[in-house]
Amino acid sequence: MTPLRVGIVGAGRSRNGLGPFLARACEQASARVVAVAGRTADRARHNAAELAATLGHDVATAADVRALCAQDIDALLIASPAEAHLEALEAALEHGLACLCEKPIVGLAEADRGLACLQRFAAAKTVFVENAQWPLILPVLDALHGSARTNAAKLSMGLSPMHGGAEAMVSDSLPHLLSLLLELVPQQSRSSVHVRNVAIDSRDPLATLANAVVEVGFEGGSLRAELHLQQVPLQPRPFWFAVDGRRADRRIGKDYALSFVGNGQEVARPAPLFALVAQFVELAKGSGSPQGEELRARLVAEAAVRLRLYAGVLARLFGGTSAI
Repeated sequence: MTPLRVGIVGAGRSRNGLGPFLARACEQASARVVAVAGRTADRARHNAAELAATLGHDVATAADVRALCAQDIDALLIASPAEAHLEALEAALEHGLACLCEKPIVGLAEADRGLACLQRFAAAKTVFVENAQWPLILPVLDALHGSARTNAAKLSMGLSPMHGGAEAMVSDSLPHLLSLLLELVPQQSRSSVHVRNVAIDSRDPLATLANAVVEVGFEGGSLRAELHLQQVPLQPRPFWFAVDGRRADRRIGKDYALSFVGNGQEVARPAPLFALVAQFVELAKGSGSPQGEELRARLVAEAAVRLRLYAGVLARLFGGTSAI
């Protein structure tokens, strides 16, 4: 079978360095990264050279994301900063490309247009996956604490953004919290999730610490989610999460080997992004199975719910408006 041909926009090592990580994950899943676009032509050439050295094959360049989508590719990976996502989403839709997008899907000011894009992906039955990887590690709680999850009442998460400032830290980290939050809501109730209340203990644009609380309701229940943030510019950057007090802390070993500790135990887990990318590649290949179609539809629908929640929380915390 011909490998899935993938283009990446934002493939450099700036900011969080996600582009090269996504590229390796794609090729591990038997896809092939064939072209990249960047902020400038020089940046695209630089990124292509770095990826070629990492992947062991040539990588072409494109002048911009629209030129990239017009090349002979099957899927687009969006690893650029959030302010560039909307243009990339619209270009992917124009060319009918399966799309995996880094979080947040779009910023607050563009949330209504971002939701319209997700509705177009759904209507066209085109694959869309948001980089919402942390739900894939929820089973570590059972492994560490020895009991299955029941109806959750409280989710807590600790993250360490690279950049400080309360609004910047919350905006960058909130999608991770929302992805776990939605996973804890019964699947049949996820479309009804809505923001009940939000609060934050810092609004300082220079803050290196901030805590935010999001309370949501849904058909049949409610959930309190707490986000604990501390700026940490360099790895290893702490990450932990807890559901009703059952906590797991991430440890990063050699070659980014991951494990989680809690309750006096430690369990190893593969990096969840690789599993997410492998799932995306299989969906983008388009087997057409009923199970695959059900998953495709669910992933884009849940991305839309998370975007609504994201826009609602940020608008309440920091002001601004959104049509969704």
